[in-house]
Amino acid sequence: MLGIEPSPDFCRVLAETGLPHLRGTLVEMPPATHGTFDIIFMSHVLEHFYEPKEALQQCRALLAAGGILAVEVPKILKPFRSLDHYFLRYVHSSNFSPRTLQALLAKHGFRSLHTDEAGGDWRVPQNLFVIAEKHSEVGSKCLSVPGEADRVLRALLNYRRKWRWRLGPKWHARGLVLATRRLAGRLGRPIKRRLMGLGGE
Repeated sequence: MLGIEPSPDFCRVLAETGLPHLRGTLVEMPPATHGTFDIIFMSHVLEHFYEPKEALQQCRALLAAGGILAVEVPKILKPFRSLDHYFLRYVHSSNFSPRTLQALLAKHGFRSLHTDEAGGDWRVPQNLFVIAEKHSEVGSKCLSVPGEADRVLRALLNYRRKWRWRLGPKWHARGLVLATRRLAGRLGRPIKRRLMGLGGE
């Protein structure tokens, strides 16, 4: 088992837990140095690449024959929180629907075995999870998912309207309730200690 992490802070966390890891990025990990792996798990990594194809090519090189690639990314068809102020962030340079992620994997030599599109709870992030097997051949040069761009655009426009009129107010009201509870807890503890002290007297 080996983890790859570019952040020095998270590397310290990994070191404290005793997990073997390398500080760096996926593309800086040559197969000739570290060998091949049976499983690669990328949790909320692929959406951060400006060139996802480079990451998948590297994963293919690092996987043994018949190896498994597990990928988890945010699901563009089920956004979380505000589109403009949270979900469509600059740090997520790529976004995926189930069809586009499966097509991208196929293009780079992976065969999808299982796809989990998560639930429908708007209060938590809705992720897309795909398990794929390294295929013997790389797919075609063309990546085409007819009609998917329009489908994604319609889903985003519908979500923006829903957030503005229904989900957004509910989200902010929920946040206010939680903040009030936290404040009440912080204020209540010293008052409770004071009252208990008076009772002891």
